[in-house]
Amino acid sequence: MLRGAICSVVAFACVIGAAATGGSATPVHLAVGGPLKVAPPKSPKIVSYSAAPILLPNAGGTVTVTATVRAATSCVISGQRRPSGPYIAHRVNCRSGRAKLKFPVLAATSQTQQKIHFRIHALRAGKKAATATASVVEAPAAPPPPPQAPTVSTTDLPEGALNIAYSAQLAVTSGKAPYTWALTSGTMPAGMSLAPSGLLSGTPTVPGDYVVTFQVTDANQLSGQATLVLSIDGPALVLTSPMNSLHSQNWSGYDVNGGPFTYVSGTFNVATMSPVSGTYFAEWVGIDGVTSNTVLQAGISYEFPAGSSPAGPYAWTEVYPAPPIPIPAFAVQAGDQVTVSIGQISAGIWNLRLKNDTTGQQTNVQVNYSSALSSAEWIVEAPADAATNNVLPLGQYSPAVTFTKLLVNGPQSSIDSEQMVQADTPVSTPSPLTANGFTVQYGGNAPGAP
Repeated sequence: MLRGAICSVVAFACVIGAAATGGSATPVHLAVGGPLKVAPPKSPKIVSYSAAPILLPNAGGTVTVTATVRAATSCVISGQRRPSGPYIAHRVNCRSGRAKLKFPVLAATSQTQQKIHFRIHALRAGKKAATATASVVEAPAAPPPPPQAPTVSTTDLPEGALNIAYSAQLAVTSGKAPYTWALTSGTMPAGMSLAPSGLLSGTPTVPGDYVVTFQVTDANQLSGQATLVLSIDGPALVLTSPMNSLHSQNWSGYDVNGGPFTYVSGTFNVATMSPVSGTYFAEWVGIDGVTSNTVLQAGISYEFPAGSSPAGPYAWTEVYPAPPIPIPAFAVQAGDQVTVSIGQISAGIWNLRLKNDTTGQQTNVQVNYSSALSSAEWIVEAPADAATNNVLPLGQYSPAVTFTKLLVNGPQSSIDSEQMVQADTPVSTPSPLTANGFTVQYGGNAPGAP
């Protein structure tokens, strides 16, 4: 049985007296501890530290930085947004022993892979700290696209007129300035030139449709080309020339005599022919044929051979007496407005241009042709049989065909008005000729002038 204890606070010990009943007390020493000591503060420690993903795509992305720490009261995590870029610091709470932060990384600009660095400082009061670093690799940037060649964006040139000052600027897209222009094929109209800046200018002295190819070269020495048509209109038909009224088995319209003629042009509507077997119909613009045995012409035709299906309307060019050559790629239908221009580009070289003014489509055909050049024509025709050379029956056409914008280059001596007569019956008759042109109508009655 314990009866008492004497403890020393200084020595942190107690002496416990114990005595049996009837006996004397025997001291017992019980040690409780030594002198009181305060543990020094712990230093922070970074147990683990990582940045993920280890490999970033060249488009950049988000890097997640994660750390496990001990004895830290706060952490500062710093990272780069691009290789060799400045560090951006963020303070985070890491008392729980963990720290996590997401960093956005910009897209790569280098053609080689680059490291992007991150670091952490684990802090504790008393300015104690621990530091760790990590890094990720960003994939190389995609190689820059190769330089793009320039593209000529001019698709149509404005029409010019004989002896009238002309100016048009060629345009380009893509490529790298400055640009230099040159003519690589074809012939410019006499009196006109192309400047290195792409300016077409001058006063044309010869009408015609000039098919020319322009090339533009940029600062990277890359080039682009475009083939365009530069149309120079000839003068208008002179209406004061002496007029003759004639009959023909196969022509109906107007022709002008004199020459030499080096350019003719006219615009007309595409009519429809009734599908009667064994009938034919054509409308065209041409040079020669009144007094010469050759004709250079282009136009639109219908045909309904006996025992066959109707054909047309279709476009064609012809160097008569060779047969006409159809142009399947030139789309045309009844009701369209078509312009035909025929011009001598140089001695013996001619360009025939057909333009569908309704759709904007145009085609150019260059041919060799030399003849008297003694007439120019705007005609509705009943063609001849290629085998027998006999004139074929004219098909009934409607509506009436109106020829406008009558242009011709060359000295005029007279103008012929042609009425078509077959089997002693007038089948196609022109109106009077005016400054607006003329109209040709099926039958024997003259229509009104346009």
